[in-house]
Amino acid sequence: MTETEGALQTNSPLPTGAAHGPPNQSPLTRVMTWRGAFAALLMAAPWSSQEHHVSVHSKDGMESIDRWSRQRDQRLEWFLLLLLYLLQMLNAEMLRRAIGDNSAWQQDPSLISRFVEIVTLGIHPWAMRVFGLWVALMGLSLLRQRPLPRWCFDGLGSWFCLRMLVECLIINLLIFEPALVAPGVLLGQIVLYLPFFALSWGWLFHRLDWVGRAQPGLRLQLNVGDPNRDLRRFDYFHSTVNALLNKGKTNITGVSRLGRVVVLIFDSMLLGLYTVAFARILQLTKAAL
Repeated sequence: MTETEGALQTNSPLPTGAAHGPPNQSPLTRVMTWRGAFAALLMAAPWSSQEHHVSVHSKDGMESIDRWSRQRDQRLEWFLLLLLYLLQMLNAEMLRRAIGDNSAWQQDPSLISRFVEIVTLGIHPWAMRVFGLWVALMGLSLLRQRPLPRWCFDGLGSWFCLRMLVECLIINLLIFEPALVAPGVLLGQIVLYLPFFALSWGWLFHRLDWVGRAQPGLRLQLNVGDPNRDLRRFDYFHSTVNALLNKGKTNITGVSRLGRVVVLIFDSMLLGLYTVAFARILQLTKAAL
C-alpha cells in the first residue's frame, strides 16, 4: 500500500452507523436510551421542576399572609372607629341632657344657643342612628371575613373628624354663655373630648401619611426618638397623646403643604382646648369659694 492510498483511507468519512452509536446496538437498547433522554428532558422542563412548585407555594403563602394582614388592619381600624362612636355619643348625650334640664335655653335668643340646639337636639340623634348602623354593618362584614372597601372607613372617619371640629367650636362658644351650661357639665365634656380629640387626630394623621402611600413620612414627620427606626401605625396615635400630655408641645411636623396646614390646625385646636379647660377650672374654683 502506497502512502497516497493510506492517506485516502485515513481521511475517509465514518460509516453511517458510527455517527449514531455502535452498529451492533439492539433495538431494545436504542428504545431505552431514547426513553431515558426524553425523561431527562421532562425533568428539566420548568412546569415539572421542583423549583417551580416551591415558587408557586411561596407565592400562595405570601398572598395568604397579605390577606390576613389586611383583615387584621381593617379590624383594628374598625375597633378604633367604634371607640370614637361611643365617645362621641357619650359627649353629645351629656350636653343634650343638660340642655333639656335647663329652661334658660328656651329663653335665650342668642345665636350660640340656637346653634348648639340645632347640632345637639336636631342633628345628633339622627346621626347617631345612621352611623351606628354603619358601624354595625361593617362589624358584621368583618366577622364574616369579607374585605371592606376603603370608602367605608374614610366616610366614617371623616364624619368623626368633622364632629371633632364642631365639638371644639361648641366648647369654645359656650365659654361666652356660662349661664347655659353648668361648669361641671362642660368640664366633664372636656374630659370626654380629650381622648376623642387624640384618637381622631391620630386617625387623620395616619390616613394622610400612611394609607395608600408607598412610603410614610412624605407628608408628616414624626419625632420617634430613633431616626433609624421605621414608622409604625402606633406612632401617629402616640404623638397626638404626647401632645396632650406635654402641654401642647407636639413632635409632629408637616413636610408637604397639606401636612403643614393640617399640623397648624391641630396646634390651634390644641391651644384653644387648653385655654377652655383652664377657664372652666377657674370658674369651678370661683364657684367653690
